[in-house]
Amino acid sequence: MIEKSDCIFVGTVTKHHGYDGRVVIRADQNRTSEDLMWDTLHVMIDGGLVPFAVDEVKERNDMEVLCKFELINSQEDAEELIGQDVYIERVWQEGDNMADGGEEEMMHIGDLVGFKLFESSDESLVGTIVDVDLRIEQNPLFVVERANSGEEVLIPVVEEWITAYDAKKKELAMDLPLGLFEE
Repeated sequence: MIEKSDCIFVGTVTKHHGYDGRVVIRADQNRTSEDLMWDTLHVMIDGGLVPFAVDEVKERNDMEVLCKFELINSQEDAEELIGQDVYIERVWQEGDNMADGGEEEMMHIGDLVGFKLFESSDESLVGTIVDVDLRIEQNPLFVVERANSGEEVLIPVVEEWITAYDAKKKELAMDLPLGLFEE
């Protein structure tokens, strides 16, 4: 079972929806419904986090999603989840490249929105991370507004490409492959 310290609180199951086990999850005030778009969500049940595979998730509004978990197939099953907190697994760890001394602190990849992205080979500004596309959990993408053109491009979040970042300055450096932006 995953530890709570390895996860981030993102919302709460607020009610069931229909008779087939669907639930409404309301995002935490510091999150949006997009933070709930994962293949697996962890629900706090009896003091432990239980992973639930997500069959389907649809955005209801900016703060809520309609979610169908595998193995939750009735209104009665769904009602047992009402009031339970929902977590996602942390996917980013600050470490040795941190400007403030290297104290390890976990953060969610979505917290990188607003960071300036630099090419580490020549320290040139690529652009600003304006969003993180998490629709495919195993292949998250930075949505970057290019500094020179204003166009939005998708950059795979590959841990090996990340060379440095500074949480205080909100800067991230990546060693991007040649030709990534060529058409």
